[in-house]
Amino acid sequence: ALAIDVDFTGDFNTESLPFLTFKRSFNGGGVAFKYDISEKAFIRTSYERAIRIPTIREYFGNFANILQNLNLKPERRHNVNLGLNLNLVSSQNFTFNAFLRDQEDLIRVLALGDGAVSIFINEGQVRSQGVELSTNLRPYKNLKIDFNFTYQSVAISDSDDIRDDSFIGVQIPNIPNLLFTTSASYTFEGIFKSADRLNLFWSYFYVNRFSIAFVQDIQTANPDNIIPTQHDHSVGVSYSGIAKGLTFSARLNNVFDTDLFDNFRAPNPSRNIMLKIIYKLNRNIKN
Repeated sequence: ALAIDVDFTGDFNTESLPFLTFKRSFNGGGVAFKYDISEKAFIRTSYERAIRIPTIREYFGNFANILQNLNLKPERRHNVNLGLNLNLVSSQNFTFNAFLRDQEDLIRVLALGDGAVSIFINEGQVRSQGVELSTNLRPYKNLKIDFNFTYQSVAISDSDDIRDDSFIGVQIPNIPNLLFTTSASYTFEGIFKSADRLNLFWSYFYVNRFSIAFVQDIQTANPDNIIPTQHDHSVGVSYSGIAKGLTFSARLNNVFDTDLFDNFRAPNPSRNIMLKIIYKLNRNIKN
């Protein structure tokens, strides 16, 4: 918790406070189309001219570890998407999406010094392009498998300053280009009681190595600027049904105790276990 005491002595004149006033107009909009190939498949495409206004936190910081930037501009984007959706059988589907985004004044966070302080800045002209895949499968009644994959390139596309031409095509820092996650769960029913459920689950999260600074070649870049490839395995169990509305769960994170980081190379927790007890209250609501 943060408490701030402010003591004003003497007369307080609001006319002495600084004010920043500006006015600009931005127009946005979009259109989307969907075509049913069959009862189990459809394609969709969309275009959007999107405008994102900086938030109060991005403008003014948080008076702690995020500095203010009153020169921050709204982010403008041309977004194009093309997707395919297949419903193979009941509760099983496959989704593919390709995207292209031309972004002007992209808003991103910039870590300063040792990373303890940061500021939100605009990043000239950026092109993002990539593909996303996801599947949800139920090969058996009680077995569920999920898979999500993302490959993306988020790079400088143009520069107004000839001195920055060498950065065209360079990946924006702090953004991984390849990541995927997969998980599986199996549910046993009626082990001790007819209505109880024992659920076992496992998940795996992969992030390809990426940079926390602008680098021309990640292969030869300073290792201090690189977040290494990350592998995160988690396993868990939950049990419900022993009493109405009561669920017990346990989860072991980072099973193999590997080095994990956030997008700014701040370390994430090593191997740890989480225990949880959930009780849901059921109330009959009458009109």
